[in-house]
Amino acid sequence: MTRWTVLRRGAAAATLVIALTPHTAGQAPPAAARPADLVIRGGTIVTVDDSRPDAAAMAVNGDTIVALGSDQELQRYIGPATRVIDLKGALATPGFIDAHVHFTGVGEAARNLKLATARNWEDIVRMVGEAARKARPGDWILGRGWHQEKWSEVPSPNVDGFPLHEALSRVSPNNPVWLTHASGHASFVNAKALEISDINRSTPNPRGGEILKDAAGNPTGLLRETASGLVHANAGTPERSRKALELASKEVIGKGITSFQDAGSSFATIDLMKQLIDAGGIGVRLWVMDDGEHNYFFMYLARLVSPVTDLRPNLAEIDDARFFSSDDMEALGPDDKLATHHRNHGHILARGSDPKLALAEILGRQDGLNKGAGGTLHMSDPDLGFISTSSIVGGSISLANGAAFALKQEGGDAIAVGLFGDGALEEGIAYESLNLAALYELPVLFVCENNSPGALGSAGGGFPTSVSAVKDLTTIPQTFGIPVETVDGRDLEAVNEVAAKAVEQCRERKGPFFLHAVTDRWAGSQPLWPEVVTGELDISMAWDEGKMSGEHEGWYRDHDPVLIYARKLLASGDLQQDDLAEMDEGQRARIAEAREFALESPRPTPESALEHVFA
Repeated sequence: MTRWTVLRRGAAAATLVIALTPHTAGQAPPAAARPADLVIRGGTIVTVDDSRPDAAAMAVNGDTIVALGSDQELQRYIGPATRVIDLKGALATPGFIDAHVHFTGVGEAARNLKLATARNWEDIVRMVGEAARKARPGDWILGRGWHQEKWSEVPSPNVDGFPLHEALSRVSPNNPVWLTHASGHASFVNAKALEISDINRSTPNPRGGEILKDAAGNPTGLLRETASGLVHANAGTPERSRKALELASKEVIGKGITSFQDAGSSFATIDLMKQLIDAGGIGVRLWVMDDGEHNYFFMYLARLVSPVTDLRPNLAEIDDARFFSSDDMEALGPDDKLATHHRNHGHILARGSDPKLALAEILGRQDGLNKGAGGTLHMSDPDLGFISTSSIVGGSISLANGAAFALKQEGGDAIAVGLFGDGALEEGIAYESLNLAALYELPVLFVCENNSPGALGSAGGGFPTSVSAVKDLTTIPQTFGIPVETVDGRDLEAVNEVAAKAVEQCRERKGPFFLHAVTDRWAGSQPLWPEVVTGELDISMAWDEGKMSGEHEGWYRDHDPVLIYARKLLASGDLQQDDLAEMDEGQRARIAEAREFALESPRPTPESALEHVFA
């Protein structure tokens, strides 16, 4: 669930950002006008108002334009404390709004070496040498934009056309250097960076990457794909982030951009933005989307598994504990309704429920989400739009249908979501519900979590994955004319992309949509009681293949969604190993706190069994 944070400067900083006030634009000021905070005059001001395209002067109070007119007309708004800007005949326009940007990245780009203009390797060495002479010992020297195919000559010596790090290391012996390729799929580092990152001749290639080595087996400095994630750059310190944000503000204001929609920043960066805004260090208006949803959430859910299985002796009358994480909550709004099944933990937490209350409910405790009455199979959170959790196979499909019918009658653009497993499509209720959804064009998104690949079949002593003659499950909704899209359920970004498309179709009242998420059955869900048979997740498996061994090596290598996404973050350079380790530790602490809360919560009193009983 994406959250947006609005960050704004005070009155003096937003002078040309705010919209015109129609009832004051072009009107003569009153005889006794209150002095304005700001008056801009002596030029041509573009109003973006067809009735009056331009004006010579403008008065502003706070973040509102209170008057437009001639210099003479707005003279009345100038008082002793009014700030007056004389345009001296210049043109003033409203600021531009950038709808998608990574604000901190703008600042980082401003301070990094710009290597796109380098004609050859010698140019890059020279640029790094100049930066090293100005830097303090130990400071990282970062750059981006080099491309060996655009150089005038092939470096000598070289390996695969790439230079060796020695020349770079000579001009920057005390400063680690990290230079990112123009494509973002490779980087080049010097000896100091290799030393800090513990990359040497014995370091194995990470999965999906390569440490390019010379004939003697020594690293050349070139790191391909995920190997770049091995670099331990101390680029995320608060001081560096602060400078990057200040540089970003200066850079964008100089280009006439005064309002940004930041496409993803950490909570720590958002807090730093607020501090700088209060101190006057950022002069633009920011709408900021936190990126913690993606980076933290998989670890958050992974860390919930161990305490639930560990607390099994405390479950008393509870029958089962189920695990499932869902990526499709990202596109949902606060008014949307959901119905889910008995593997509900991930769904409810993904929607934003408090893990303390969730664990307490799983244990059947008084402080749980449902006062202990729902337990693990029926845990729900009505405040977040969950109308029910049904442990009846296929039950959530019909519940979502009913919610969608009600939402359509009410008007608006809210939708319903039904979450269910592939086995639900063996039930008659599924066919009836799909038919009705198509017939009445209901705004409902059906999410089928198909984990039949790798499922334990009845021959193995477990539950059969399917007793249906239909082998391609997508043909079932297609029979009713419902559009279907299949996606790799382990791929967070892919699921989010398809879910956003599906949700938009439902919001536009184009009828139902069927999202077919194909995933793997976690080995821990094979027994009647879930067990952590794969062992507790070690996040360092994302970069250290030596940590993966034994019976479940294949799971951690190819199928674990947490590790799949962690490797993707490392490969893209969005996060480093230290970042992932720190985030994981934070989620461990968060779940440990929830565990203690759940254990300390009292059991419901016998009298409470009669509460909320309808018949």
